[in-house]
Amino acid sequence: NPSTGPASLDLDLYENTGFVWSILDGTGRLVQTELVEEKSTHHRISIDLNGRPEGLYFVKITLPAGEMRSLPLVKTGK
Repeated sequence: NPSTGPASLDLDLYENTGFVWSILDGTGRLVQTELVEEKSTHHRISIDLNGRPEGLYFVKITLPAGEMRSLPLVKTGK
């Protein structure tokens, strides 16, 4: 972080589970969402902000039990 477009995020979870990840822009508007059905304790997600304006984004992770985490991601031009 920051990223010029492509980024990856490694997640280590407490249990073998899938999850939903979402990208929100700085105003909270949903930009992208994806369901990860693979059940594992370790996941790597690829995020591509190419074509999106520079600025602050948030990666939101939602587990099946409803637990959520949000991480900031800054997109820069260079």
